[in-house]
Parts: sequence; C-alpha cells; structure tokens
Amino acid sequence: MRFVARWLRALSDARLERWFGRTALERALFRGLAHRFDPEAAGGFEGRIVYELERPATGGPTSRHTVTVSGHRATVREGAAGEAALRVRMPVADFLRIAVGAIDPAEPVLRSRAQVKGDLAVAARLPEMFRAPRPV
Repeated sequence: MRFVARWLRALSDARLERWFGRTALERALFRGLAHRFDPEAAGGFEGRIVYELERPATGGPTSRHTVTVSGHRATVREGAAGEAALRVRMPVADFLRIAVGAIDPAEPVLRSRAQVKGDLAVAARLPEMFRAPRPV
C-alpha cells in the first residue's frame, strides 16, 4: 500500500481524474469504504454522509455518493441524498489520495481544497469510522 500511496501522491490531479473517471473503480472504492465501517468509532452516529467528488483539473462532472450509517453497518449508493448529516465536497484526486493513505484526511480542508458542511463532530470521526489508512 505504501508504494501505491507514493505513486498517487506523485501523479497530477488531471491524470488521477482521467484514470479514476466515473468507472467501476469509483463504485468499488465506495463499497470498500462502507465495508470498512467501524461502528465503535461512529459514537452512535446514524444518518447520511454525502460525498461530492469534483474534477476541476479536467472539467469532468461531479459525482455524488451517499453513505448511510444505520445500526452497525454502512451502505452506499450513487447519487446525493436530500437530507444529510454531513456533506463533503473535494476533488476526486484528493479523495483517492486519502483512500490509500497518501495524504492526511485533513489536508484538503486545510488547503481550502475541500468543503465540509454539517455535523463537524461526525466529520472529525470519518477517518476512524471508515478506517482510513495512516498517511505514509
């Protein structure tokens, strides 16, 4: 995984956007995210989290995915839920880099590349809730 993290860190945003696209890989990453859900880290949270992945380097369309946490499991579907406890908007390149541990999950927010709206306590727990790899 360290090799993949270093490799993704080195690639340009445009290249990652073209590679990631709106493909089965994107759906697989979100299914993996739901599969890694840790209910203990959720702290009793139940609700929806909407991810909006932008493609500013290529001008591609924004994709949206809704993760629903209910009980001890998380499920994902394409599209944005109307009501959500949290909305996370960021470039798809940053999402990929976070998913493999190439960057810290807070980095896009601190660099004004991501917007987080809603329950900030839930936002702070996202890395633990979905067992994000530690940055290398």
